[in-house]
Amino acid sequence: MYVNQSKPAEFIILGFPGSLSLQYLCFLLLLITYLLTLLSNIVIIIITQIERNLHTPILSIGSIVGGFVTTFPHIVLISQLPFCGDHIINHFFCDTPPLLQLSCADTYLIDMLDFVCASLVILLSFLVTLISYFYILAAVLHIPSKNRRKTFSTCSSHLIVVFVYYSTVIFMYVRPKVSLAFTLNRVVAVFYTVVTPILNPLIYCLRNKEVKHCIKKQLGPLMNFYRR
Repeated sequence: MYVNQSKPAEFIILGFPGSLSLQYLCFLLLLITYLLTLLSNIVIIIITQIERNLHTPILSIGSIVGGFVTTFPHIVLISQLPFCGDHIINHFFCDTPPLLQLSCADTYLIDMLDFVCASLVILLSFLVTLISYFYILAAVLHIPSKNRRKTFSTCSSHLIVVFVYYSTVIFMYVRPKVSLAFTLNRVVAVFYTVVTPILNPLIYCLRNKEVKHCIKKQLGPLMNFYRR
């Protein structure tokens, strides 16, 4: 039987299942969430650039290099795959597992490479995060009891976001091959692509006392101008 194999110039992302009105609603909600996430991160970047006291050392360069090294090999392999069928990706973004489902070739090597790289990156970063929070909690236990409750409240919100993010990405990627229904995968993916990105700037930065003070400092003249 002849199978049409090709390297398509484009793919169609299916999005969420359901009626057209439901798809419009999902699109609108995701768009609003994305814009809020973008806006909050832009505010943080601007405030950080203006206020020198917020400049702290970060490992962004190492993270970028590490992300490139772990993803580049299987991106090259995927680019060489032949694809057949209607080229419709059964997801709301171009993720690797649903893309591999469209290939006519054997994807075992790419599946295993994706599994190994994802396991190393996700589990190692999760371990480092757990160790850091363990030391934070140990330090909290040594502070005066009157300040301990507020500190625990801050740490608990951080841990909730960490748990939501890592539990979902581990469920999605730290397994040899995605065999569950892609409908369930879409629901799980919403948590690490939509929920945690909008919570991160709110919890880790905008709730920070120094950041809030700098925002009020910068907005103060503007607010006084409109009150006149």
